Amino acid sequence: MANDYRYYFSNVKYYPTENSNRNVPSKKQFLARIEIQDKKGKEITVELFKKQKITDDNKSLSFDLNYCYGYINNEKKVVLLKYLDFDPILREIDDFLKK
Repeated sequence: MANDYRYYFSNVKYYPTENSNRNVPSKKQFLARIEIQDKKGKEITVELFKKQKITDDNKSLSFDLNYCYGYINNEKKVVLLKYLDFDPILREIDDFLKK
């Protein structure tokens, strides 16, 4: 089970974004913090934030269900990540317990 889970960490892609004030996520939109260590002992940290989406009426806000923003290793550049790519990493403890 652990080897299967580690596989999900191997191919998580991220995409660059324009560095504008519009892309800077708010602390209120914090989603998760993932900390891992690779085989050589190097630590990698990813902080995930919900990505705001303006609705068609340009007045109300909602959140993008396909993408979120992230910071990798506390860098100042914001990256874009697909939920589909990292969702398997965000498991609950019950997913590992035998039923």
